[in-house]
Amino acid sequence: MVNGGKIDYNPVSWQEWQELAFKRGVDADRLLQAGSDVAAVYMAGYVVECALKALWLVSGFSPPRSGKHGHDLLHLWQKMARNLRVVAEQEQSGQFFLQQWSTDLRYCRAVPVATPAPAQLIRGAKRLFGLIQQAIRQQQSKANRR
Repeated sequence: MVNGGKIDYNPVSWQEWQELAFKRGVDADRLLQAGSDVAAVYMAGYVVECALKALWLVSGFSPPRSGKHGHDLLHLWQKMARNLRVVAEQEQSGQFFLQQWSTDLRYCRAVPVATPAPAQLIRGAKRLFGLIQQAIRQQQSKANRR
């Protein structure tokens, strides 16, 4: 999107963040199928990030877009998705995204050794995405009742 001659890379609405999360999920699947495990897991982290930012917006808050907290999935999760805590506690692939994933993964040659297989990590990111989508629907339902 071009804004006054400057390219605007940030989605504005929660729907745009949600759409972007879905697209990054498709990208992660394609990268995994192509054998690019690290890139697939890296992209899957953005599935979670974008979904959480959609939840922030639906909840009436502005998510951090850059800096220390802009890509800190644990920070984004703790601020908006406390009711989804069970996933982080029960699911190792979900824990990876909340506790280990970072943008530094783009520099790694391989997926960290002590993690689930890349395909499991992608599924874990998609499960987190689904739970965040449930939270978004709940938030919308609350707003509609007001």
